[in-house]
Amino acid sequence: MKTFWKTRQFWRTIILMMGVSLLIVILTLLSLRIFTRQGQSFIVPDFTGLSINQLGTLQKEYGFEFEIIDSVFDRSQQPGTVLRHDPAPNATVKRGRKFYVTLVSSTPDMVVMPNLIDLSLRQATSLLESRGLFVGTITYQSGYFQNAVFDQIYRGQHIPPGENVRKGTYINLIVSGTGRSSQEETDEENEDIWFEEED
Repeated sequence: MKTFWKTRQFWRTIILMMGVSLLIVILTLLSLRIFTRQGQSFIVPDFTGLSINQLGTLQKEYGFEFEIIDSVFDRSQQPGTVLRHDPAPNATVKRGRKFYVTLVSSTPDMVVMPNLIDLSLRQATSLLESRGLFVGTITYQSGYFQNAVFDQIYRGQHIPPGENVRKGTYINLIVSGTGRSSQEETDEENEDIWFEEED
């Protein structure tokens, strides 16, 4: 009497199972290839400096998809053009990937003027720079505390905290001190360094 594993029915069953398993693997690979679009990767070109109209042309001709997520003011760039995008240039991506674009704004961003009164000059400088603002002219007046900010000036007038100003604006400061200009202090520091080198 033949054992079951030696019968034709057994081997037919094994072959059928192997065929079904192989078919499942092939279908899975094909579906994965379609889903991820394997073999259709490309190097991201540099879209920086292109206008919105040019992006629209690329979207129609090559199927690129763009989404504008932000606009940032940059004096060195043409307003309405691409400042940066993600994925970045030279990255390898699959076709059909969406690009997130930041455009150059035509007007500077507005920021809130902080309160610099009674801060040290160093603290005031750091706070201004954190808001995208800069220290302009520093005027010294006599006072009890060295390098403490007396007043914050914009366009010749006191600018109160909380007022909106354009990012990149220079804020003039009135600071307690000996009355020497910023240039005089810089020259003195350089002279001290020179004497140290001579020693």
